Amino acid sequence: MQIQPSKKVVGIEHRVDLRPFTEDEIRFEIDMCIGCDRCMRACPIPMSSMVNIADLNRATISDDIAPHVARFTDECVMCGSCVPVCPVDNHRDLLMLSLKQRLGVSWDGTVDMSRVLDFLPPGWNPTLLLSRLREQPMFSDAQLTPENYLLHMVATSKILILMPGAVVMHEGEFGREMQFILEGRFELSSTGPDGGDLPVAILRRGEYMGEHGMLTGQQRNATARAQTAAIVLEVPEQVMQRLMEIVPAVRHFFEQLNNARSIEAVLKRMALFQGVSASDLRKIAEEIEVKAYERDERLFSEGGGSMAPARESLHLLIEGFVKVARRTTPGT
Repeated sequence: MQIQPSKKVVGIEHRVDLRPFTEDEIRFEIDMCIGCDRCMRACPIPMSSMVNIADLNRATISDDIAPHVARFTDECVMCGSCVPVCPVDNHRDLLMLSLKQRLGVSWDGTVDMSRVLDFLPPGWNPTLLLSRLREQPMFSDAQLTPENYLLHMVATSKILILMPGAVVMHEGEFGREMQFILEGRFELSSTGPDGGDLPVAILRRGEYMGEHGMLTGQQRNATARAQTAAIVLEVPEQVMQRLMEIVPAVRHFFEQLNNARSIEAVLKRMALFQGVSASDLRKIAEEIEVKAYERDERLFSEGGGSMAPARESLHLLIEGFVKVARRTTPGT
């Protein structure tokens, strides 16, 4: 058995200090394991109750990897909960890393097409479904978002067939699923000052809903009601997160979207922008460049030179604190 660090491992960006085990270190740790299953009982992943440590050890040092072990390995988030409970001080998290490196990204594998074909609307086929998904801005480039990934996304999501008047999102409710409109038209509305529905927007095929809840975890900020017969792909948050992990372009799209929405909310609260239309505020927010600064890093400097601020620029502080100082002459 050889470790293959060249294979892609996702979902471990929070563990920046990881050093993969060598093959000798892996075998030493497996030999030390007493099979008590304490690490599995400490694991927060629901599927851990279906996996015992003997199965996991066997998979770690051989090619005998049962399907449920492969799925558990894919779902492991490398949180480290398994490490402090081990009575022999094993590093189960690093053993899981070695297994993840061998298996690679599960979405690179074969799609269970029965989970796609069995739920397609009448008259639809995978080709039509993929063409509708390609109309979404974050999925439009086939080179950046492979067809196989989109099919995996569909296989782990729901296709909703809706009649006119059906509501897929209620304002004020919590929900982190995203809805991609494949057919039909929806009206977004929010509660007005008089308690009635206030129309906000009309969404059509190729557009999406539910991103606010997915990105922020906050309550839905609008109600979505079908104006016509409609078909929607409802994608769970966990599935979207997995797609963002393995497709940088999709992650970048939602990071930019989240930044623009955050900036738009800040602009609405500023006296400077009172009276500016919502559409103009959104356009400004989408064109703003977002920069992150480290502690003590200088944003710009007084006077000319390379550190001078760009002409006619406005800096908005989204998060954190900034110290502002200016040069003075003695006695002033």
